[in-house]
Amino acid sequence: MRKVHRNLSFQLVFVIILVFSIVSLIAGYFDIKFQKKEWLKAESEHAKVIADTILKSIEDIMLSGKQKKLDSVLKNLNEGQHLSGVRILKVESVSKNNKSAELTYKNGEPIYVFKQQIVNKKKCYGCHKSNESIIGFLEISISWKSLMDNIMDNAKMHIIMTLAILLVISLVLVFFMKKVVNRPIQKLLLAFNKVSQGDLNVNVDIKENNELDVLAENFNKMVDNLKQSKESI
Repeated sequence: MRKVHRNLSFQLVFVIILVFSIVSLIAGYFDIKFQKKEWLKAESEHAKVIADTILKSIEDIMLSGKQKKLDSVLKNLNEGQHLSGVRILKVESVSKNNKSAELTYKNGEPIYVFKQQIVNKKKCYGCHKSNESIIGFLEISISWKSLMDNIMDNAKMHIIMTLAILLVISLVLVFFMKKVVNRPIQKLLLAFNKVSQGDLNVNVDIKENNELDVLAENFNKMVDNLKQSKESI
């Protein structure tokens, strides 16, 4: 009986810890997913500001048709520390299904790619037809390695905190099971064994203010009834 009781106690603790672990992991997953979504939103706004700034800086060069100078500017931007890549794309090279902003991976490194439309203006009509609303795209690539490292650090911290909380919960549950459940039940099991061996001078005193009190009280009444029945024979 004692072995069965210990197994039941272990199973109860295990189920509680398992449920808490699953809930914590699910919460952590959605928290990381939410962070990533918010960072993507912020990165999109940041990338748009960068793209607008670059377009304004190269607009006069593009209008003058100085391709070598334009290539030199783009090369300097590509060699900078903040951007992984900058290039100008033709309209026909970009698919209609192509997203204006997306997170991709290049050689295992997360890269945020943003495409800004280059709108046709009157001063561009010298090289482009007036009926063309879009004459190209400015594509900028931003490394997301540091951001993904932050996400992974947050995930690791969440796991460490979950394990720490699980340890505390486990210790509390063990103490609770031992004091509130194990000891009273062990008293009842010991009393049941004595009664089964014919000892009716048994009284179980449990004061836990729960169902175990009722069980102990009913057990004592049962023993008293058995004792009275035995004496009346």
